[in-house]
Amino acid sequence: MYSAEYLPRLGQLSIEVKNVTQESLQNIELQGDQTIILILKDQPSVTILLPVSISHVSVLKVSSVGDILKLTLKVSSDVQSNSQDNNKITQWSCKWLQQNTSKVNSNNVFWFDCFECSHEIINSLNHKFKDMPNEFWYELMDFWHCHKPENNQPTDKDYGILVPKDEQTIIIGSYYLLNLVNENIVLDQDLYSCKNCGSKIGQPFQNAIKLLKWRLNLKYSHDGKEYISEYNPVNFVIELINTKIQSSAIRKFKIKHDNKWIYLWIMSDGIDVTINDKVLNNCFKILYTEEVGAKEEVNYEELEISYTEIRDKFYKTLKQNTIQSKMPFGSIEFYISFIPT
Repeated sequence: MYSAEYLPRLGQLSIEVKNVTQESLQNIELQGDQTIILILKDQPSVTILLPVSISHVSVLKVSSVGDILKLTLKVSSDVQSNSQDNNKITQWSCKWLQQNTSKVNSNNVFWFDCFECSHEIINSLNHKFKDMPNEFWYELMDFWHCHKPENNQPTDKDYGILVPKDEQTIIIGSYYLLNLVNENIVLDQDLYSCKNCGSKIGQPFQNAIKLLKWRLNLKYSHDGKEYISEYNPVNFVIELINTKIQSSAIRKFKIKHDNKWIYLWIMSDGIDVTINDKVLNNCFKILYTEEVGAKEEVNYEELEISYTEIRDKFYKTLKQNTIQSKMPFGSIEFYISFIPT
């Protein structure tokens, strides 16, 4: 088991390898531009896939803590990071759909299908699409209601859009689609179900239908190839965190899972890392723990997420992407995880 984290501001790689000690390390070899080989004494060599391409490395520090080998490597200045632009396009937003789906007579063509049986729910040719003015508009709703623009100055915010204005319009939000009428679904005990298989895919919302993205698949073509895109519900949590960081610089959060609090501390973003041969680009580096002191707890803002399946998926991803080392702060020992943004 190993992890390799690229530290772009320092031009360094931080590598940790389990079941290897400092004494057993004989040599470090660069193979190609994205692989390092650790030559060990009386042990098979260890191959480490790097999260970035490099042309040269030099060893800054070698140490071991218990059975974990820790390496700090200086990398050449021409390292190319795979991290994406901070202005990443939201999955399935209007801009995303315009860039990724093919066109027929200037109209983008795609279908939203039931995630369970692939029954067609929405055909793009029957609708027009608009993005929600703000991915998390409800946090600003009170402000909008009290201070709508009154001076007739131009604004790119459409403060009137909260639900579709007609049956052809579909509003695309951060984790949902809103439309007024849909003959491919049925209302069943306060939830909307696929008409074909009965799977729950949405719920009523302000006299409209809220379809949940992670219960839909997007089918489309691009450059002559057919694609099926799935929505990862973890993206909802990431977008919520991003919004809070950008609006108020908050970096400490708590989220409820299985009736217990998980405390998150977003240490940095834009991080490239490899964990056991899996490359993760443009990540949040997250410290987390299940226990903090009463005085410290007030510094953590709750992430209000009503969907259990989103919280479960986020927690599972957090655990899967946790590395071996822990980071102590005072009396609290934090786990370290990375989640792509």
